[in-house]
Amino acid sequence: MINSKQLQVGNDTEKMVKEIFKKYGYWAYNTPKSRDGSQPVDIIAIKENINWLIDAKHVDARDVSFPFSRIEANQLTCMDYAKNFSKIKNLGFAIYFERMNICVFMHYDKYLELKSKGKKSVNVSELFDLEAYLK
Repeated sequence: MINSKQLQVGNDTEKMVKEIFKKYGYWAYNTPKSRDGSQPVDIIAIKENINWLIDAKHVDARDVSFPFSRIEANQLTCMDYAKNFSKIKNLGFAIYFERMNICVFMHYDKYLELKSKGKKSVNVSELFDLEAYLK
């Protein structure tokens, strides 16, 4: 169960990611949470027929890698459906690493590639700065 501090950190991370997209001219929307606080993606962002589905994650200051165990089954189902049936190309995880004060992007395809190689996490150095990705 998520405690109130974790919930606040999550909400703040979602807000930060949404603001990054807005900075680059996207309409960005936080999807509503269910009663238990879950949601398949956190943010939908659109600009000139470019659609993004993003789940925002926060990694605290002790860590430099993001464990795949933090990705929920409903998030994977949503992204799989969006990729294969809706043909959405821009989907994945915006991961804020508190230690480096950087928000990076892990595309869903990158996650699938790493997972197929038996990886259980991804290091911040393997990912792209989200803002550089949006420029």
